[in-house]
Amino acid sequence: MTAKEKRETIEHQVEEGVMIFEGLDDAIIGCSEQFGMPSSVVYDKEKCLEIFQSQGMSYEEAQEWFYYNVLGTGGEGSPVFVTRVEDVF
Repeated sequence: MTAKEKRETIEHQVEEGVMIFEGLDDAIIGCSEQFGMPSSVVYDKEKCLEIFQSQGMSYEEAQEWFYYNVLGTGGEGSPVFVTRVEDVF
């Protein structure tokens, strides 16, 4: 599935007003569902960092950018970022 197809699929699955980040479509892994909560876009955190690195950032710069400019934009409708077990151990 291409990044564009992922984005289009997710746009039909989540509610209006849910954040979808430009340029991170390749990091989308799905959408979340939780009782009593609106659905959210789910991203692979490490893939987000890889995307930032492909734009010329070091790993440390990518982490700083992620935490401040991506995760830091939280609030209602914000996405979920998953750290896969394989990425920890």
